[in-house]
Amino acid sequence: DEYEDATSMHANSQARARKGGELNTFLKSSITALFQRQMVLLQTQSVTQFKDLLLNSVVTGGGRNSNGSKEVVLDSFSKKAEECSVAALHLSFHSYKESLKNSMTSYAQLFEDSATVQISAMQRYERLAQRPIRRQPNANIGLNLTGALRPRGFGNFQLVTGYSDGPLVMNFSVCNDADAAEQEGQGSVPLFRLQPTLHYDLDL
Repeated sequence: DEYEDATSMHANSQARARKGGELNTFLKSSITALFQRQMVLLQTQSVTQFKDLLLNSVVTGGGRNSNGSKEVVLDSFSKKAEECSVAALHLSFHSYKESLKNSMTSYAQLFEDSATVQISAMQRYERLAQRPIRRQPNANIGLNLTGALRPRGFGNFQLVTGYSDGPLVMNFSVCNDADAAEQEGQGSVPLFRLQPTLHYDLDL
């Protein structure tokens, strides 16, 4: 358009028409060549990404198969290639996408049958087998109940018993020594006393 405006005074000139045609051809050729280089570069980057995804799925055990990796790469390629397309010159990325898809399919078949995959898988399993088992932190909460019954008397009767069930522990004693204790200066002795104790057992 700029060329047409700048040379409008020579609208009937054959030289103008010839130069205009040459310029138009040059621009189309340059844009087409640039588009093709961009597509080839994106294809190369995409194949590298695909190879990395396949190898990573073996090394890490991520579980993504070749079809899943292929879809990830094709989606990324389409988004980038769409920005390079030139509709006015019918420069579309779809044929390059199909070519990329075929290349990845061929490589995936070779990759799955290659010794590289088997070696990588064995190395991963060896690392897992040699990895020390990490103990999970463990916390136990327990309750201990201690009860004492001390009726009147001078200690001529004593009984001690206990019960345990998992985190619960109970101890109970009977001793008729209240009179003896008071005479020894211990003051007033309560008839019954219950002492609860809560304890934590942490295994790190």
